Amino acid sequence: MIRLHAEQLTVTRTSTVSQSYNLYSLGLPMGLQLQSKDEKWKYTGIVIPKINSDLIDNTNYDFQLGGIGLVSRVFSKDLQVRAGLYYNTEYWGHFFMPLFGVDWKVNDKFRMYGTLPGNYRFELKLGQKIYTGIGFRSAQRSFRLQKKYNDDFVRVRENQLKFFFEGFVFGKVLLGFDVYRSLNYNLISYDYFNTKTATCRPILFSKTKDAYGLTINLAYRIRTD
Repeated sequence: MIRLHAEQLTVTRTSTVSQSYNLYSLGLPMGLQLQSKDEKWKYTGIVIPKINSDLIDNTNYDFQLGGIGLVSRVFSKDLQVRAGLYYNTEYWGHFFMPLFGVDWKVNDKFRMYGTLPGNYRFELKLGQKIYTGIGFRSAQRSFRLQKKYNDDFVRVRENQLKFFFEGFVFGKVLLGFDVYRSLNYNLISYDYFNTKTATCRPILFSKTKDAYGLTINLAYRIRTD
């Protein structure tokens, strides 16, 4: 399995002087999944090379390499449990995160699925092509800044509680809306060498307030339920 991942994060600060800054992530996750002969165990390995930066000048310092390893136990077609580890070469150092998930189709209308601490959903099926529910998302990542800011980096921490509503608009094309509340959101710049020293340079990369937000998603998805 292979997919292309692209993200743009636009940071805007409005005060006496308005500022705006763009951060980008370009990744190419590549993975393989194996299954035991009795189909009770699945083994998943994913390699994640990516560039995280503002893409303004020299990208020699912008490369990151990470990966995911997961072992899943399949109890039935409606229930499976997984555990594993996530790793990435963040700009503040080596980042390890244990993973745990449960995918459980309780009945034809209700299911829960995901992998913590990254994301988890409780989903209700409203019709043949419409779904709604509540979810949780948590992520940490880092972006390299340009030479003008001494190649420092921005560390992004975010947690979200969200309500989602999504449906297939045609074929397997899915349109979704997430209304979320951020919790303990931080977007702070740190020194290139002393990775625990906050620089807040430029000034818009400093502690922020939690807020409500809206995300609109468009995806090609194949569901097996």
